[in-house]
Amino acid sequence: MKYTKRIENLLKLKVPFDKNGNQLMQYMHNVFGSDVGCGDVGLKSITYVSDVKLIDNYIFTDTLIFLYSRRNYIVFKRKTTGTKVIMHTFAFSSVAPFLNKGRVTGNFIFYRKGLIFGCKMIDI
Repeated sequence: MKYTKRIENLLKLKVPFDKNGNQLMQYMHNVFGSDVGCGDVGLKSITYVSDVKLIDNYIFTDTLIFLYSRRNYIVFKRKTTGTKVIMHTFAFSSVAPFLNKGRVTGNFIFYRKGLIFGCKMIDI
């Protein structure tokens, strides 16, 4: 399938996940040689390198079910896998019109903004 240049660039990204398949919000390689990932509650849930998996980005079609929100992000559960994904408020603004009873169905891709990872809805 032919994608736009923007989506092709996003597909080159490596996305951090924990050992259970939940998307991590941050991933850092520090100078001491250990990698650190942060889950959906910031530094309270640090995942160390043995539990972090960097996976090639991909487009997925799924129904996301609202779980809870924090100050600047929303956590959803994927209906097909039961794993968590994180969506930041700026990406959520394009999803909100399609939200029905806490669920939204569509095509999604992961992205990175600075050190922060999230997912967003795309048109393909």
